[in-house]
Amino acid sequence: MQRSEYLALRSRFESESIRLVIVAESPPASGKYFYNPAGALSEPLFAALMQQLDFAPDTKESGLREFQRRGLVLVDATYEPVNALSGAVRDRVIMRDYFNLRDDLRALLPDHSVPLILLKANVCRLLEPQLTEDRFNVLNKGRAIYFPSHGRQLDFHRQFCEILKSVETFSDGSGAPTAQRDLEAENSLLADIKSFGKDIKSFGNDFISFSKDGVSFIKSFSKEIITMSKEIKSLVDEWRTDPSSSVRIYLNGRRLFPRGLIVDNDIADSYGLDRNAYRAGLYNQAKNDPRLSSHARNAPWRAFVGSDAYHAMIEVAERMSGGDPSDGSPP
Repeated sequence: MQRSEYLALRSRFESESIRLVIVAESPPASGKYFYNPAGALSEPLFAALMQQLDFAPDTKESGLREFQRRGLVLVDATYEPVNALSGAVRDRVIMRDYFNLRDDLRALLPDHSVPLILLKANVCRLLEPQLTEDRFNVLNKGRAIYFPSHGRQLDFHRQFCEILKSVETFSDGSGAPTAQRDLEAENSLLADIKSFGKDIKSFGNDFISFSKDGVSFIKSFSKEIITMSKEIKSLVDEWRTDPSSSVRIYLNGRRLFPRGLIVDNDIADSYGLDRNAYRAGLYNQAKNDPRLSSHARNAPWRAFVGSDAYHAMIEVAERMSGGDPSDGSPP
């Protein structure tokens, strides 16, 4: 598409009262443009920003409407897809088109106090000095935000939340940003689980005094509860140390797994693969690859990001997809 076509799609979802502008690199060469309402909910940048909004859209258009309703706009540094170019070439294109970006932002933001967040390390490095000199309110202050793909999803959310801590753009009226309230709610939930474990242990002690026949069973059960309590304490301690990188719990039937743990469906979606076909590829790889030998039959494939099993899963995805995730953008 031409630049004018990208801008025409974006104009359908521009807010009349802009509260935050996110500056990304460029539309991807794959054609999966953020503002294309016919796109997929699984597109990495779209999915990551919906998670930041704590909004689960039924369609991409409904997500874009919510993005608009919150006063958010995503602008690209250049509208020439550069993700397939070398680093030096893409940087030259971005700097070549800076004046187009500056004029675009001036038209969107007559009031230069509206905050900007720059996304991707090269965009932050190249454009923050230029935009600051032109009196735009850049929030990064030298902090980069990685693109949410290639295993950088957790880094994206941590970095994005850190920059938004002092901004109420995502607030729904309660005063604190949604991501921060999520962490507080999760911490409270873990405390409730820990308290529940203590109640079960207390019940076990009462049962022992009531029935000698239950002693052996309760001892075994109490050991399991103690183990569970230690694991929960470890999670709580991790939250206190670094809330942005610890466990995230989903309620109402959504997934429950640690941050940093990735499952086969996440990787399949990121690389645009059929989930069943990707799972079959993992089974075939596991026959001769000891890195995948610990997988339980009929269970989802899981791995911690950076582990040997994770690298094996990524190798299978790259082989099946031809080497690049579906959005085409490096982290």
